[in-house]
Amino acid sequence: MSRNKIFSRNFDKFKSYSGFSEATYVCLGTMDENEFRVLIKHCFLMGKNTVQAKQWLDKCYPDSATATVKRWYTDLKRCRTDTNVTERSGRPNSAVVPENIKKKVYKIILADRKLKFHEIAEDLKISEGSVFTILHDHLSMRKLCSK
Repeated sequence: MSRNKIFSRNFDKFKSYSGFSEATYVCLGTMDENEFRVLIKHCFLMGKNTVQAKQWLDKCYPDSATATVKRWYTDLKRCRTDTNVTERSGRPNSAVVPENIKKKVYKIILADRKLKFHEIAEDLKISEGSVFTILHDHLSMRKLCSK
């Protein structure tokens, strides 16, 4: 089905209860998370409760989650105005940095290819999981054995 047919079909369903013009909706068939949050915020600003907002969104987006609507209503009641996703604070991946990857791990592996993960981890004082990630994801190395 073409994009215009999806748009016109969804807009006809949506037009009757939204009160917006056709120019408001670019394409109802494809919507990312931020646009969905904007619709939830719009319902909040119109004075709808969570049940009314969920019913309003279900007319065009039947797979919308009730928990998402409730969570965003709670955030909006707490004066959150930004609908963009904010970066989360947390511990940075200090072991997986270019210096540790290229210089230390690579030199250790080239010096002795028979080392085990726990030996490299003890030597560098990082976790075995970090060693695994560095070797497989960043250095694209894998263990080959021949018998």
